[in-house]
Amino acid sequence: MKRVLLASLLTLAMVPTSYAASAKCGETPLAEIMGDMKKTMKSLKPALAKGQADEIAQLAGKLESLAEKSIDYIPLKISETKQLNPKQKAQFTKYQEGMKKLASVAKELASAKDDKTRKDLAKQIGKINKQGHRAFKMKCD
Repeated sequence: MKRVLLASLLTLAMVPTSYAASAKCGETPLAEIMGDMKKTMKSLKPALAKGQADEIAQLAGKLESLAEKSIDYIPLKISETKQLNPKQKAQFTKYQEGMKKLASVAKELASAKDDKTRKDLAKQIGKINKQGHRAFKMKCD
């Protein structure tokens, strides 16, 4: 009886740590979209430096599409379920607004006509990205 009780207690003691480690971090559809966004943004920097207008427009269009696609996904940092409490709903609304803003600025970048405007819009995208990561990116082990 003592062995069963001890085994049960050890199992229960391990549950919270194993749950936290298996939080699907990096293995969600949103994480996949965000990975594609990161690659796209990394490709954007050299295109801006070289003044490749067509490449910038193509990458900005892809970034806009990815941002719009991500709007309906809930970041794990907010919740692992679709049932949100009022605080989580407010956070999710803020996340959605950020993604809509990113999509809007990316759309402007795609149609920008001069290098100065493109660089200014790219800086805005970088700021939006940084703010979003601070607020909603889950740190994975």
